[in-house]
Amino acid sequence: MRLIYASILVSMLAACGGGGGGSSSGSDGGAGSAPQPAAPVPTPQAGLVFDPAAVNVTVTEGEDPKIEVNVRAEKTFEGVVNVAIVDSQGIFAAAPEVRAWSPTYYTAYLRLARGLKPGVYSGALTVKLCKDAAAVCAAPHAGSPWSLPFRIEVKAFGSSLTTLKADPGAADWLMGGGSKEHRNYVNTTVEPARIAARFNWSAAGADRLSRPVVQAGVAYVATPTTVYAIDEQTGTLRWQHQPQAAPYRSELTQPAVLGSRLYVGVAGGDYSYLDTIDSASGAALARQPINQPSVSSAPTVDAGLAVVKLDGGSFQAVGASNFAMRMPSHSAWPVDTPPVVAGNAIYGYSRGLLYVFDRATGAQLRTISSTSSPYGPDNGRDMMLLDERHLGIIENDGYGDAKVATLTVFDIGNGTVAWSKKGGVQTMAVAGTTLYAAVNGQVIAFDAANGAQKWTWDVPASLRNTDGSSPVYSVLATNNVLFVSFADAVHAIDLSTQRSVWTAQVGGHLALSKNGVLYLSKQGAPLRAFNVR
Repeated sequence: MRLIYASILVSMLAACGGGGGGSSSGSDGGAGSAPQPAAPVPTPQAGLVFDPAAVNVTVTEGEDPKIEVNVRAEKTFEGVVNVAIVDSQGIFAAAPEVRAWSPTYYTAYLRLARGLKPGVYSGALTVKLCKDAAAVCAAPHAGSPWSLPFRIEVKAFGSSLTTLKADPGAADWLMGGGSKEHRNYVNTTVEPARIAARFNWSAAGADRLSRPVVQAGVAYVATPTTVYAIDEQTGTLRWQHQPQAAPYRSELTQPAVLGSRLYVGVAGGDYSYLDTIDSASGAALARQPINQPSVSSAPTVDAGLAVVKLDGGSFQAVGASNFAMRMPSHSAWPVDTPPVVAGNAIYGYSRGLLYVFDRATGAQLRTISSTSSPYGPDNGRDMMLLDERHLGIIENDGYGDAKVATLTVFDIGNGTVAWSKKGGVQTMAVAGTTLYAAVNGQVIAFDAANGAQKWTWDVPASLRNTDGSSPVYSVLATNNVLFVSFADAVHAIDLSTQRSVWTAQVGGHLALSKNGVLYLSKQGAPLRAFNVR
């Protein structure tokens, strides 16, 4: 017998009044407003009514749906009420989210246990209301326990290992944002009707995966301790490499790859390192010491150059000559956006200023001030070169409050701010002259040069929080489709109709290879791959 939820509720289920309170655990889930209570269903189990009366869910292996069960009290339970949910088979994850809409009406958001193999699982959850400790429940309330039947069907994932063919016009996803410009764009055309699951990949202990990078049919991901290379054709491991740990504490960044070299930052206690690894074999090639305690971004790589962002307002460049670049107005907060390398310049951001450095020497060339206060936004993310003249960044405060996040587009030609969108900006991508940004429960298409709005796509209500916001993980643009990912879902939006033409109940950060394989990665889940043509 496995207890997956226990809570103490004091007079919470008093249907005739007498007491109030709230849920004991979890967040607000994905519900935007209180569901309407179902009409009472005749049942011999007087006291609680479940809606649905039984859980019946079909998922694909590796999917992580949020299963809603509404619970309504049809009688008064006086005094202290301890609630226990018991799963005797281990089908559901522990600690489900529970939200109280009223003293007599609740919603439980159940999750499936990780690692369920394909098959059909049936049984029943036991719900107990107890006067004593939930784990003991020697003194149950009248009518307790109640039974909630379930049937879970898990379908196999990864049966579409079709022969891969590179798109000659596309580039691989080599680093954060795909390229040294970080545009979150791949020059390819998706065939929505042919999108299909390709493979799931996981390894023991590999439950904190970085965002993947891909080159020449190999996907590279990192955990805090190990770098893995996965064959894109077969979904199997080619090699793994565990860099020598840094003193005191060690954690790897997202890798970056270019040609025969793969780069990864190794954050340490008093020192950090930039490691160079052979991309074909996984053999260690070089280690560059960095006199900073933390590498706060993935490397940005270009021919003969690798640049990493450090905590404390500086860059470290490793190449033909090694040099450091300092941003004097740096914040005490880590700025986690990787630097942009374009032409003869390296671009960095800190505390309301865009810094421009010489690519060859690291000398500071100039700064451009944003419209924000230098004492306001500390953090910057999703910095990307939009075109030859414009560079965009999402400015945020040091606490990551999405409500104040501002999209600022700099005109790097004349050293001014071209336009901005204030509040609620989460992530973005650019394709051609159009910038796509996730903003306050919508995806908005802007003219990249002047900010004129072209169209919007509303995030489905089921993926929104109670305040109407929606935590978008990534947006990734192609020539005909925009992929938008969340914690537990991904959509493909047709750019001509602005409608979702494909969705799956898996989420995470996105990457797309020139072979037409879409990747999703997030902590606590396997690396998932889909064919997109």
